[in-house]
Amino acid sequence: PADTSIWRLIKKFGANRSKTSQSSIDPLHNQDLCSSVLMKIANADPRPTPPCPPYQQSYDIELVTLHELNCAISKCNKKSAPGLDGITYKMIDHLPTAAKIILIEIYNVCLKNALPILDWKNIKILYLKKNHNKKSKLTSADIRPLALISCVAKLLNSILKSRIDRHIHLNNLLPSNMHGFRRRHSTNNNLLTLTKDIICGHNNGESTQVLFLDVVSAFNHVRIDVLHKEMVRLNFPTYLADWVAKFFTGKTYTDGAHYIYSNVGLDQGSTLSPILFNIYSATLLGEVHLSKMITYADDMAMYATGKKVHENLDRLQSDLYSISASLDNLNLRINYGKSNIVDFSLRHDRNLILTISGSTGVIEQKRTVRYLGLLFDDNLNWGAHVKYIKQRVKMDIDALAYLKGTRWGNHPDDQMTLYKSVIIPKINYGAFIYLNQSANAVKHLQCSQNAALRRITGMVRTTSITAIHAITGVLPMEFQARYAVYLQYVNLYINNMQARQELDELHTTLYYKYSNKYHRLQVSIRSMKDFTEEMKMFLPNDQQLKIMVPSGGWASLVTSSIPGVKKGEGTQVEQLCKTREYLVSKYPNFTQLYTDGARGVEGVAGAMWCGLHDLGRGVKLHPVSTSYQAELEGLTLALSHISAHDKIERLVILTDSKSALQAIANLKQGDLPPVCLLRLIQQLQRRLDEGYTLRLQFVPSHIGLTGNEKAD
Repeated sequence: PADTSIWRLIKKFGANRSKTSQSSIDPLHNQDLCSSVLMKIANADPRPTPPCPPYQQSYDIELVTLHELNCAISKCNKKSAPGLDGITYKMIDHLPTAAKIILIEIYNVCLKNALPILDWKNIKILYLKKNHNKKSKLTSADIRPLALISCVAKLLNSILKSRIDRHIHLNNLLPSNMHGFRRRHSTNNNLLTLTKDIICGHNNGESTQVLFLDVVSAFNHVRIDVLHKEMVRLNFPTYLADWVAKFFTGKTYTDGAHYIYSNVGLDQGSTLSPILFNIYSATLLGEVHLSKMITYADDMAMYATGKKVHENLDRLQSDLYSISASLDNLNLRINYGKSNIVDFSLRHDRNLILTISGSTGVIEQKRTVRYLGLLFDDNLNWGAHVKYIKQRVKMDIDALAYLKGTRWGNHPDDQMTLYKSVIIPKINYGAFIYLNQSANAVKHLQCSQNAALRRITGMVRTTSITAIHAITGVLPMEFQARYAVYLQYVNLYINNMQARQELDELHTTLYYKYSNKYHRLQVSIRSMKDFTEEMKMFLPNDQQLKIMVPSGGWASLVTSSIPGVKKGEGTQVEQLCKTREYLVSKYPNFTQLYTDGARGVEGVAGAMWCGLHDLGRGVKLHPVSTSYQAELEGLTLALSHISAHDKIERLVILTDSKSALQAIANLKQGDLPPVCLLRLIQQLQRRLDEGYTLRLQFVPSHIGLTGNEKAD
């Protein structure tokens, strides 16, 4: 990897030399400005705050465990800045087990009484500059406040977030069109839903008018008492709802020069804030009846599709009035200056100016609007977004030039690392939408790629494009774009049932009614569907996608080594003797099942063999499948076969795939297993629920172990 100094430079300059000035603001030298920002954070709701839930002597709680704490530590960003107490994640990570147990006891006492430690509610505020024109005077709108909360408190909140996520996931509490900060959801899901409805409307001769709503400081205006009532209504455990209410009230904000007390708002530095905002704002989608609404946190879009524009506007107007009352109750306010309406019609009447009236302002029409990082133009040809990406890529290319000269600076390999890590993600984001509909977009971005590769390698302009790609090993933009599009389509198609249905609907609409404008899109979706069928990809159902790692995980079932047996050490006979001795001593009364998977010239297959029944079974996989997938298939077959055994039996599955066992053991409590493990995990959990005693044990391969050889 590139030297860390390179990353510090690219982060400092941000692909723009004008950003070399200090990005943070000193409150001692800007007291009035910082004080006004702090007041906006703390006093977001002028109404008196209702009292917290009454104190309860002791709550019935799910105790925090050492496993949960270790999972939370492993998931956190170790480089995250500490709060006012100065305690970092690294310090907590290096605590001995005895100290962690004491910390867990503190957590459990706090939860039993729903009383956070007061120091956890003292929050440090840093002020960061947004992109600001130096010629204009700095205002509070140009400042982004950053809340630094105690890492000790954030770890406990991370544990509670997993429990809140689990309750939401298993009970399906959030609307399907709410995609922000949810498992197996992303901005791609939101963008797919919106563009699918617009394109299907176009193909049916209908127009779509979209209302992009901007909410003023949404997180800072959350009323904690309303949030608490909503959590109670959704049957969250009482201790969770009361903890949230008491943790987010009675906070003290300080920037070192000012101190202010607050009872409202969700701090944007808190791990709980995004998911709590989803719970808080979920009722808004239920108020929309005549149109459709999709959200990603505080980014909201409401739209109507139909033959007549004025009827669509009437529906949007009616639903905007409906949600206005709910927004007021939630203490949320629409920013009419930043909210826009866009007319996605096949034929635009430029003399017709669309407007929507709100309770305190008017939302005006724009031809281009930014939503979730993409620039939507009213023709949906993505010209504005491609131009924007080219400008950003040019800034990055200039930054690469700043880091390397003819005889000094980064090695070309380091420059290539930066190109792949900084420039390519900008191009690939949303590729399944904008690169898939416009052939010109790929041509324009090919020019940007050529410029970047010339800058990295030092090649002159007369060097042929073919030679540049051959030397650097970088795919031409056409193939790179196609790969990014298919990858994003496959991820959406496999990981989310709603996205799968939307892609099927979009393909069906475009297939039965030809559209020259969207022909490339239809071909891409058809190719993706053919690819998944040809590769025999596993498409999980809704029940499988809801599988979540239970409390404690499955690590206790897995043993991925045998003492004294290591690959390449000792003779085959010695390894066989040690393995047999170990299995007899550890699993004296266990029925043994062996699994194996292999990839060779004859194909790919997974298999199992049961010693008790003297029975084996194998399944042949697609030729491009990996040996890892074959090993997982063997384990799945063994778990399926277990149902033929008596429940009083104790069973051990012996496999020579250490990677498969480690994948199972490494799943953390509250995680959603990767798709490749879903069938295996589903079978494993079923057998455990049925009362079987199961163990998964690693054994070395090709040492003469009878069961392993038969499975092989």
